[in-house]
Parts: sequence; structure tokens; C-alpha cells
Amino acid sequence: MRIILMTLMAALTAASAQTNAPTTNAPAVAGASAFATNSAGASASPWMVVPFGIWSTAKHSGAGVSVLYELTPNLVLGGRLDYLNGAVWMPSLNLQLQAPFRVSKGLTLVPFTFTGAAAPLGNASGSATPVLGAGLAVRLGTRVDIVADVERWTGLEGIQLRAGVIWKF
Repeated sequence: MRIILMTLMAALTAASAQTNAPTTNAPAVAGASAFATNSAGASASPWMVVPFGIWSTAKHSGAGVSVLYELTPNLVLGGRLDYLNGAVWMPSLNLQLQAPFRVSKGLTLVPFTFTGAAAPLGNASGSATPVLGAGLAVRLGTRVDIVADVERWTGLEGIQLRAGVIWKF
């Protein structure tokens, strides 16, 4: 019992201890789910908007928009609305993991991977479908990034390719 109490006390002390670990100003990016980058500075909002184009290997094309919220520099939550071939609406919720790193003074790259669930509406209506993807964002300043990703929607044919611009508030 004494060991359990000591372990519990140590865990509580460690959880409340303040660290002097260095912080990073590297941007966070949210994938096509969620393409995104923020962390522009302490006063920057965690909200991002990403308009994007879609091209599919199944000869579909379209466009969409993501609204993203940066939970941490490495974790982004997002909602997205895709529109394909003038016939299919695909709302989705996504969670993105990312690892931003600075290549040089003016260049930060943000590789990311994401997963989510989408619900096809319109001519491809059906049950919820998983969404999986990976991509890369390139930081162009404190408020704008360029982003691209590749994703697979298990409910639709082909691989979807996405490219867009991230606007950070």
C-alpha cells in the first residue's frame, strides 16, 4: 500500500511540476481533413480555414473547404466539406497528427497524417466511410501556408489528391 501511495504522490507531483523545456514556434498543420498550420505566435488564434481543389485517380474532380482548430502544435481537429464531380457532397470530421520542423530561417515543413470519418451525400449516398491520408504543408509566413495531401476514402473509387492554401486567423 505504501508503494502505491508513493507512486501516486510522485505522479501527481510530476504532473503539476513546471518544466523549463524550450517551446517551439513551429507551425501546426492540419491535413486535408484538415490541412493547416498555425502556431504563428502566442497571440495567433488556433483557427484556420483551408479552401482546396480535389483531383481523383478515378477521374473525379471538385473542391472543398476545411475549418480547423489547433489543439496542440502536433494535433489538429477539423471539419471539412468536399464536393466531387458536381454530384457528391462529403462532410467529414478529422484528426491530424503532425511534426513541424524548421529547415532554415524562412522555411518550415510540416509533414502530417490524418484519419477521420465522412458521410457521402448525393449520388454516392451511403454509410459513413473512413478517410485516411498524409501530406505536407510549406509555411510561407505567419498567416499563409501551401498544403497538399493524398487520401483514400474507402467508400469511393480512386485515390484523392488535394492542394490548397491555409489561412490562419
